[in-house]
This record gives sequence, C-alpha cells and structure tokens, in this order.
Amino acid sequence: METYNNQQLLTEFLQRISWTPESAQPGYKTSLEGLNRQTGCLQPGCCYLFVGPDAALNRAFLSTLVHDLCWRQQLDTRWICCKQLAGDIIPLLISRETGISPAFLSAEKNRGQIEKTVEKFQNAPLDIWETNTSTLLADEVHHLWDTAGKQLFIAEDLNLMQTRWYSNLGFLTEYARIFQSVVIVSAVLSFSHYKPLNVIGKLRCLGDVDPYFDCISSLTAEDRLGPTTVTLQNVKNRLLPCSTVEFTYTVSEMNFKDKE
Repeated sequence: METYNNQQLLTEFLQRISWTPESAQPGYKTSLEGLNRQTGCLQPGCCYLFVGPDAALNRAFLSTLVHDLCWRQQLDTRWICCKQLAGDIIPLLISRETGISPAFLSAEKNRGQIEKTVEKFQNAPLDIWETNTSTLLADEVHHLWDTAGKQLFIAEDLNLMQTRWYSNLGFLTEYARIFQSVVIVSAVLSFSHYKPLNVIGKLRCLGDVDPYFDCISSLTAEDRLGPTTVTLQNVKNRLLPCSTVEFTYTVSEMNFKDKE
C-alpha cells in the first residue's frame, strides 16, 4: 500500500495538466461550440461515430460540419454516400451558406445569390462518391489509398447491422491514423425520433465496434415540426469525459445552431 500527502497529489496534478489558450487548441473547430466542447474539437487521426434516428437528420448534421470545415476552412474532404444520392448534398450546402431554405433555392428572386454562391462553391476542395453499400471499401479500397491524404473523410450511413462491416471500420481507423485525417462515420440505428437512443446497448448487440472509434455520439430529435431540439449525447470519448449538448434545428431552414 502506498500513501500520499495532499501536497504530493497537488504537485502531480499540476504536472499532468496544462492551460492552453483557446486559439492554440489543436483540432478543427466547427460553428457549433457545444460540439467543440464535447469532442475537444475534431482531432486529426481520430474516428468519430454519430448515430442518428434517420438518414435525413444525419445528412443535415454532416452538411453543417462539411460547410464549416471544407467550405469555410478549406479542408480537403471526401464524402462517401452509401445509400442517399450524392446530388442531394449540394442543395444542403448551398442552403447552409445562403440561409435560403432548400425548397426556395429555385425561386427566381434568389437566382443572383445562388449563382454567386455556386461560383464560390466550385473552389471548395470537396469530392463526393456515391457507392453501393455492398461494395463500399471493398472493391474501391485500393483507389481510396491511391488518392489518400484527405483532411476530412466521411462515410455516410455506413451499415453497422452486419458484422462483415467491421473490417470497413478497421480500414477507416487505419486511414485516420496513417494520414492524420478526421474520419466521421454516420449510422442509423433508431426508428424513433422520440425515444432516447441507448447507443452502447445497441452496439453491444451488433458486436464490439467500440475499439474502432475515439468518440461515439447519439443524435436524437424531440420533434420534426418547426424548430426542433436536437440532443447530441457523447457516450464515448477517449480524450474527454462524456457529456450532452443541445442544438436547435429547423428543417425548412436547414440550420443547426447552439441552443442558448
């Protein structure tokens, strides 16, 4: 048995921590301060899993991150769509930049603003792949390595319901570590918007996928009509304690904001 006095423990505590100015914090910041605090900013070399109630909400959340990091901060990005159409991503990003609802992007009065935004968007370092879930990261794995070096890598709606997909998760983890990329995976594991999502419980039923991710968060929505409160529950983070943050989201505006 080893005993410690108070002074010794305080000294060891101060040696283990450091205060770093916010501007010097490593990682990539998003426009969502709650997410930045919860994840410690998105760190190069780390894999993040966001489990949401449906593909539409997941994609809206991802479009917020891509707008912040790829469009605004010019991070070289690859976005792989496993189930949804690649072309449907562009209206979400245009809406996020302009503040115009996707439903009104085609309105004549918005033509000038949309055309200017599209012209800027052409310079964004983003390539989008649309692939079949049965071949994702299997037939294309060599090409992915040949064109590697992306700072942000997104695998959207990856199927976690089959154990054979875990080899894909291993590939993504290796990709993050070797190329020091931020890897984000989204998955749909809940059929209800209204029930809290027990992510760890569900993942244990599927198999042990925890080791593949540095951070696992659940995304749940209270309501889908009008302004919606979206809760992001951090259920695993190897760098920070688990936490919960809330955002507001309006489907018609395609806009995630920190909840005040």
